[in-house]
Amino acid sequence: MARYITNPTVVDAMQLTETNLQAVAEWCQQLGATPETQSYHFQPWALNFDAEHMTSGQIDSASEGDWVLHHEDGKFEVMNENQFEITYTEYRN
Repeated sequence: MARYITNPTVVDAMQLTETNLQAVAEWCQQLGATPETQSYHFQPWALNFDAEHMTSGQIDSASEGDWVLHHEDGKFEVMNENQFEITYTEYRN
């Protein structure tokens, strides 16, 4: 039997809430992505990312409660709240 370990991955992340959609969009734009906001009755509620900027290489969308992650390679990832809490702990140095 052999033992295996994954390499630690450090990411910058923001959780999307109903009050910070614009702040998350601006953060992504500063890092090179240009997510589009979707609105419903003039209330923004989601960010859509093109495939070029995603770790998966596929179009993705973040909605309220999702986490938007920025990896060291410059790519983005969208993760739901449950998966984020299972996968990551806050990095403190």
